[in-house]
Amino acid sequence: MKKYIRMLFVISSLTILMSLNKSYSCPVGYTSITQVITVGDCDYSVDLCVKCPTGPVPGLITFTGFRLTNPNCNNSLNIQQVFNGIINQISIFPFIQQLCAQLQAPPCDQAVEFTFRYPICWYMEKIRYFENDYLVFTSCENGAYCEDAWKYCYMGENFNREHVSGPFLFGDINCEIEYWDVRTPENYNEPTSCFKLHTVCNP
Repeated sequence: MKKYIRMLFVISSLTILMSLNKSYSCPVGYTSITQVITVGDCDYSVDLCVKCPTGPVPGLITFTGFRLTNPNCNNSLNIQQVFNGIINQISIFPFIQQLCAQLQAPPCDQAVEFTFRYPICWYMEKIRYFENDYLVFTSCENGAYCEDAWKYCYMGENFNREHVSGPFLFGDINCEIEYWDVRTPENYNEPTSCFKLHTVCNP
């Protein structure tokens, strides 16, 4: 019963959060998808731009935004740790299958490839919605990003993941502010300056 109530809460909260304004628009040919991911003690609504693989053409997933599903959840992790936790989870094949429903894990001589893009520059914004305050983290448009590619297949009883290429840095990192120097906005709908989160391209 508790699990059912929690699931209903997550679904209703996700519906609300998908209604929040997001400035990032997925490119043509990509699908905008929001998924709930648990990191540490809290659930996060994670925004992704997804292009599922077609034949030999690799899939591509860009991580574009995130926020607490329940704004009252207190996480012991800092924002970089949450960011890292999300990156780790979106690159697991069972999660990818949720994004591309038709995708099956092939044998390893026909492994499917995915490229992941992780923006480096982000901003934070406080939004009031249904009497709750939400901190929304969104990637800065046209900012630098880190790209990494992996192949997935099914071997015996386990999924196998093999590194293909990367990490590669694209663009200039023009956000010099570190995440720990950014203060939580006091006013609603006033985004912070773009700040830096660290990836394998800028450890």
